[in-house]
Amino acid sequence: MENYAIVSSSHTRKALVFIRALGEAKINVWTLGDSFFCVGFWSKFCRKYFVTKKNRFFDAKINRLIATKNTEDKFVFCPMEEEDIVWLYDNKNILHNKIRYLIPPKKSFNIAVSKSLTAVFAFEQGIDTPETFSFENLEEFKHKLKNIDCDNYIVKPNKGRGSLGIVYGSNFFRTDWDKHWNKFGNLLIQERIDSSGFGFGVGMLFDQNSECIARFVHKRQQQFPNSGGPSTDRIGIKNDYLLNKSAELLKKLDWVGFAMVEWKHDPAQNKYFLLEINPRTWGSMALAVKSGVNFPLLYFKLCLEEKVKAILDYKTNMRSKWTFPGDILRFLTQERKKREKFCEFCRENYLYSEELDIKDIRGSIATIVCQFFLFFKPENFKTVVFKLFFKG
Repeated sequence: MENYAIVSSSHTRKALVFIRALGEAKINVWTLGDSFFCVGFWSKFCRKYFVTKKNRFFDAKINRLIATKNTEDKFVFCPMEEEDIVWLYDNKNILHNKIRYLIPPKKSFNIAVSKSLTAVFAFEQGIDTPETFSFENLEEFKHKLKNIDCDNYIVKPNKGRGSLGIVYGSNFFRTDWDKHWNKFGNLLIQERIDSSGFGFGVGMLFDQNSECIARFVHKRQQQFPNSGGPSTDRIGIKNDYLLNKSAELLKKLDWVGFAMVEWKHDPAQNKYFLLEINPRTWGSMALAVKSGVNFPLLYFKLCLEEKVKAILDYKTNMRSKWTFPGDILRFLTQERKKREKFCEFCRENYLYSEELDIKDIRGSIATIVCQFFLFFKPENFKTVVFKLFFKG
């Protein structure tokens, strides 16, 4: 009998974490991606890869291959991104009946993927959230925009991830809102929490009975863009308040599978505000694995209905950096007075880089080479150049 894991969206950093963690556990890892420049394809732990089209990433060829395996062989599908989960909702009948996976109920996913619905739901549970305005159409949005202080609010897509589509402060006056709305869909206006406060991420994994099997909290120390985006430097901490509130919130949603609950601390009010729920795996998962919470392996075992012991404790003060290109771009765009000395920057990225793994040199090199080629895809090139020149 053989165990197999099929990891989607293998161009992402978190996919590489899955591939490495499962490969080290002697699980056969297959990866899916839309380009030969997917970093996961080049990891030494990748046994087989498939170049597939977006929105059709699981084709008949994979099912035929699975059908040739022994009946005792077990397969687990590991969706990395929100679109992968949406594909599962819409196409689960396409999958071979040997394949197992864990995803939340569709109703719960739809709440989590919408920032406005998340804010309403969290408020109903007594959780502090930033003041949030949502709109049915562009005219309502533009009318409200005229009557707010741009320094105290931000505009963000109702559905989206990372820093894409977020507009701050003076950029309000040079943004073409018609194009922005058409590009990113419905926009919302949200109170901006004091930028001097730290952001926190609570990563969690729930089993089929909506019980928390694993949890982890990290504090965001640096990010790119500097005004708000994915973390490039983070450290593992303990925070019982965030752990308990996040678990309570997800439990109310009958959650199954992965979720990352994002919080921001307001030092002036000494309060934690819920920002959003990411209903999927997250980019900083390497830190959790490094700290003793092997989320990928736990997920794999849960999918196969194996008994697992909940991991509710972990090492703290472990640190990791997303070096290429995240922390490099952060360093280049950060105000000179706020950034560390160049020698310190180099030393810390050597010590804490999440990409560097001596057990997977090929994968480590690929994180640089593949990202370099993907950088020149039109949508990526325009985004990064804009952030470099306008300081994110």
